[in-house]
Amino acid sequence: MSDTQSPLAGLVLFIVCLAIAGTFVAGVHYFAIDLPQQNAVQAPENLFSPGGSCTCDQELASCKSTCTGGMFNDDYYCEMECWVTYRACQAGC
Repeated sequence: MSDTQSPLAGLVLFIVCLAIAGTFVAGVHYFAIDLPQQNAVQAPENLFSPGGSCTCDQELASCKSTCTGGMFNDDYYCEMECWVTYRACQAGC
């Protein structure tokens, strides 16, 4: 008796082999290309710097010094604008 394979069984066997080969190629691609790229990505640094790199106090002093020079008609308004800028700077630190 000769065991002949039906065309449908041959097609199923071919599709299973193709799926196994595709899984192998996808695994090789993941370990060779995708995984190194994921490991190379660096998280962005936070804006907060506990080392004291914020210069809000110096900026406030500089801003206030421009207000008292008589360049503005209303020194009080100028100084309030300096404080608004200072608070925004503090919020960003």
